[in-house]
Amino acid sequence: MRLGYFLLFSLVLSVPLASLAQRPINQHPVIAPEDDKDKSEWVEDAVTPPPYPQDKDLIPVAMAATSNEFFVDSKSVAIGKDSVIRYTMLIRSNAGALNVTHEGIRCGTREKKLYHIGRSDGTWSAARNPKWGEVAESGAMTYQKILMNDFFCPKKSSVKSVAEAVSALRAGYHPNVRTKAGR
Repeated sequence: MRLGYFLLFSLVLSVPLASLAQRPINQHPVIAPEDDKDKSEWVEDAVTPPPYPQDKDLIPVAMAATSNEFFVDSKSVAIGKDSVIRYTMLIRSNAGALNVTHEGIRCGTREKKLYHIGRSDGTWSAARNPKWGEVAESGAMTYQKILMNDFFCPKKSSVKSVAEAVSALRAGYHPNVRTKAGR
């Protein structure tokens, strides 16, 4: 009987030890020296509003299924050291109402942010609670998705220069995107 208890006791003790021996190697990974080179957190550049848009600098952006007109101010397009593409958007309703905003897009995270809102007197007001958020798939803010996918972040990577972004806007599509925006 003692032999039976001994075998049972040995078996009960061996199960936890066996599970420890079979633990996956990558459960506690060792960080290779090249993996910890750039562990710094992303820091957003300080942002000031650009000059208020002038009609001569506006580039129309085609949007489907809306009577509103959309324009990007070519002079406001900028790519920061933080890799954010900033621009001024002007939306004109068919009744003539204007909505002017200074915004940013992060291609890497596929997010957008509102920085400033244009006033009718040609000045800017800081956005009340500027936060990064997901780019809308539908609704009134779809233009941000089109700007991101068709002009500023073709194939999910950022344009390399302001000239490339402005050229894509003037052409109506980025060369790495096969169809024109809004179609």
